[in-house]
Amino acid sequence: MTGIKSTSRIRAIAFRVIAVLIVVYGVQASFERDMLYKLTIYNPFGWNLDDSSMGFLIDHLAIMGIYISGTHYVLKFVQKQDTGLKKRNIK
Repeated sequence: MTGIKSTSRIRAIAFRVIAVLIVVYGVQASFERDMLYKLTIYNPFGWNLDDSSMGFLIDHLAIMGIYISGTHYVLKFVQKQDTGLKKRNIK
């Protein structure tokens, strides 16, 4: 899609650093917006919309980034374990 055919160590490191920054900001935004309270306890008054729409969007995209990156690395770990089991079973 982007036309990039080769792998680059620098590009991989840059994307990992960006992912870590997104996760760190997502954790901070999660605590600032009391997401645990809003997700676990019934909140009859809805969301606190005092911030700008862009701030709200960026914060929630960063919080989504926590779960996206967590899922990505858990799947990588599971695939690594699966290939290790297959190699042991072949021998």
